[in-house]
Amino acid sequence: MRMEPESARIGPGSLVQVRITGANFEPGRSGDNVVELGPIRLTQVPANEAGTALQFVVPDRVPDTTEAPPRRLFPGDYPVTITTRKGKSNALKFRVLP
Repeated sequence: MRMEPESARIGPGSLVQVRITGANFEPGRSGDNVVELGPIRLTQVPANEAGTALQFVVPDRVPDTTEAPPRRLFPGDYPVTITTRKGKSNALKFRVLP
């Protein structure tokens, strides 16, 4: 798998789109792919018809599992994995720059 970009600055309201190319993603708009970027879980991420590429936007906030408001995505390295019906990918690294 390959990810572009591998790093970015994530600020309030930023729109950083990440593209991952590889194989065996669930194709189509139904988006049966789950992308995990550190503490963020994105469900129903669509892939191209060949199942070789998907794209997602890195959110600038991390949802909290309690009643606390979402918190900022802090600088650092975050593992990125994709889960499909076939299993979970090896992790790539996405770096949030300060």
